[in-house]
Amino acid sequence: MALASAVAVLPSACSSDDPPSPVGAWQMQVQTTLPSSGTAKITFHNDGTVLQEGSNTLPGTGFWQISRDNKVTFQVTIPLADSTKENIIGTIRGQQTADFKKDKVTATGTSELYDLKGNKTKSFQVTLTGAPA
Repeated sequence: MALASAVAVLPSACSSDDPPSPVGAWQMQVQTTLPSSGTAKITFHNDGTVLQEGSNTLPGTGFWQISRDNKVTFQVTIPLADSTKENIIGTIRGQQTADFKKDKVTATGTSELYDLKGNKTKSFQVTLTGAPA
């Protein structure tokens, strides 16, 4: 009985209102309020995981899901390295809300920097724009 109730509230898999799937690799332009900019390849997998490979950062991982308003929300955690990229000095934790179209994506969100003790040291806005890689 509980299974039937849970299934009844799921949206239709064939709805014309479904957003385009984010699954696949997307090449992004990244702009922050630090200010800084760069590029990132973000790959969304069928299992809900995300891999981020940035031009100015080490690779990061996270997860994604479809939100109630048919946008894609995703979170990524990236090791924060010093300028040599050899010593980890903390983490970057980002949360984004994205609007995927057939051949483009735009996303906005917030990222936070944490030191090795887990203390938040900075928060900043991030904007992503991109296309399939």
